[in-house]
Amino acid sequence: MNLKKLFRPKSLAIIGGYWADFVYDGNKTIGYEGKVWHINPSRKSSKTKKYYKNIKDLPEVPDCVYLAVSSDLTIKLIKEISEIGVGGTVCLASRFSELNSKEGVNKTNRLISNAGNMPFLGPNCYGFINYLDKISVWSDQVAGKPTKKGVAIICQSGTIGNTISFNNRSLPIGYIISLGNQAQITIEDAINFVLDDSRVTAIGIYAESFTNAEKLIKVFKKSRAKKTPIAIVKVGRSKIASETILTHTGALSGKEDIYDSVFQRMGVARCNTLGELCESLKLFHTHGVITNDKISIMGPSGGDMAMIGDVAETLSLNFGKISSKIKNDLKKVNHPSVIISNPFDLQTYNWNDPKQLEKTFKLIFKTNFGLNALMLDFPNIEDCDTAEWDAIVDKFIKSSKVKKNGAIISSLSDTLPKYLREECLKSGVVPLQGMSESLLAISNSIKIAKEWRNFVDIKIPKNMENLVKKTKTCSEYDSKLILKKMMYLS
Repeated sequence: MNLKKLFRPKSLAIIGGYWADFVYDGNKTIGYEGKVWHINPSRKSSKTKKYYKNIKDLPEVPDCVYLAVSSDLTIKLIKEISEIGVGGTVCLASRFSELNSKEGVNKTNRLISNAGNMPFLGPNCYGFINYLDKISVWSDQVAGKPTKKGVAIICQSGTIGNTISFNNRSLPIGYIISLGNQAQITIEDAINFVLDDSRVTAIGIYAESFTNAEKLIKVFKKSRAKKTPIAIVKVGRSKIASETILTHTGALSGKEDIYDSVFQRMGVARCNTLGELCESLKLFHTHGVITNDKISIMGPSGGDMAMIGDVAETLSLNFGKISSKIKNDLKKVNHPSVIISNPFDLQTYNWNDPKQLEKTFKLIFKTNFGLNALMLDFPNIEDCDTAEWDAIVDKFIKSSKVKKNGAIISSLSDTLPKYLREECLKSGVVPLQGMSESLLAISNSIKIAKEWRNFVDIKIPKNMENLVKKTKTCSEYDSKLILKKMMYLS
């Protein structure tokens, strides 16, 4: 399935009224340079904007069509769109398979049939934003800015995509793709597409269900081969979530313990919240996966370091041992009352002397650790002077250039100002927001690196029907022998 014309179109046709206006305006906002034609037979053209009566009136065949009409009209028009050779379509309309009814299933089957070989997103789908090529086929306002490289967000829920685009975390986003009911293009197809774009640094997924286990494992293996890490929020653990999913996109959530095992084996980070997802992706974008599991965290607050120790213990994070040589050198540049440890309570003796603090930072970056972080919370920039904080971060950023594995961590998610986050990203330092989410992100990065390093394939039987017929129940002892033989147990 060729999705290039759909996701990277040179020309775009918009069909509809209220929702189509969002797409038209969104492309002005994001700076799309291709051709845009608006089709609406009920509207009259003006001096500033031309409206077309139907798809056949357009001066040329568009690469992509955004279709925002009723479900019945969507089924009818998609046939006309496909027949003229359009590259792909986004279907906004709902009232298809998510109804969990015979009528909804019938409508979905007719939609798939009428689309023919033309790929389409949806139905029940918000569309996509391509920040890399400045294209918006999105049923809402465009938040965020174009970027030269960034993470791809793939969601079954358009609203979740919106929420992530509204983030105040400076997450560099390359794509947001909403899939809706996955009647044709699936999560696995979207992952496969973005993995082929070298500008995509990591992939974040919000999933309610998957469609094909073999394709899913295949794209997970491809992400490892391309060193493009994946983090995922997979909902459906609770009964309430499963019932909500069924009415939302008509999907069945499946057995969550199986998903846990697959994600772990394939080196995919499973996140519980969008905050954890965003911080993990930000870390992946800046540093990739952390191949050396030894880390260091320092800060001017003993309270912060104590909380770090407690939270980190539940995640089995490995605080590296500082060598005797570096420890002795650190003693020379710090007050005698400062205890050299990891996590490292810097205290505030050198707070007003950034040059002296820089000596500590440089020594920490001489360690052989996979990540070196400074924990620091900024005061409200509207009420307070941040000059001292700025000076300290400036010294940390300069010191980090030796190893290029620096991080700034705030204990609260809203105490790293935007200008600082952007300066950090520009300098190759990852700005992580919120203590718990930040440590989870670090843990996720380390775990992915470990699973990639110790990769064990998952084999999907090709003929499941014959397999079921030949099912045999074994004792625990015999089962373990079989698993050991198949290299599933060590």
